[in-house]
Amino acid sequence: MVSFPAFITPDHVARVTDLDAADIAADFRTFGAVLFRGFLPDESAFEALTAVFSADFLVDSGVTRLPVPHREPPTRQIRTPRPEHPFGLHAELSTSAARRPHILWLYCVTPAESGGETILCDGAAVYARLSPQARAVFSLSARVQHTNRRPVSPLARASYASTPAFANALVGRPSYAALCRSVTMANGAPIPRLAWEEAKAVADTLTVAVRWRRGDLLMIDNHRCMHGRRPLPASDPRTLYSRVAWDLRSEHC
Repeated sequence: MVSFPAFITPDHVARVTDLDAADIAADFRTFGAVLFRGFLPDESAFEALTAVFSADFLVDSGVTRLPVPHREPPTRQIRTPRPEHPFGLHAELSTSAARRPHILWLYCVTPAESGGETILCDGAAVYARLSPQARAVFSLSARVQHTNRRPVSPLARASYASTPAFANALVGRPSYAALCRSVTMANGAPIPRLAWEEAKAVADTLTVAVRWRRGDLLMIDNHRCMHGRRPLPASDPRTLYSRVAWDLRSEHC
């Protein structure tokens, strides 16, 4: 097992739903993301496993989430309008929702022929490596504001985490100039450049890539981890399904 994300492969079982939920929850709490690989490709098992851990799902009708025909909602197919451009690190709905969803689930129907890796970064590890000066900027009391959005904290905290996580949409910007065009501190001041550059450098160092295989399933703690996507050709057949859960059942917290 690699240090991040946790990596679960079959052990005398063929379906992910045959795994012990308590063991999965333990890895999820420890690592913040769990990759299931080598199980029988099974869309119904993907949906069943999500229901073990969550009861309240987001029904996303946005242009980047298409309803999956013949699948029980709210399963969605991820649509990438500009696949040839990378999608920077971010936490799902961290800038727009009144509350942040807890879990992002991704399931690989068709892997990319080239590129298209999902990137992951443990925001708790990022926060742990920030200097005291950067932590003072990105504190629990601080608020940042994205254009036409309400002010939000740059940090998040899972109910079982001992420290906050730097989990947001700040370091996904390609440059400081790009950041300043759409994000400020809540009082309108620019985000301090040195603090942002430090956070971005730390996040870049800690970012890992998931090269998808058919049937892979990824469980991401959206209160702790950031994710993104590397570019891929516009004609590539890569197909991912997603589910976004508002909650984590109390027995798994």
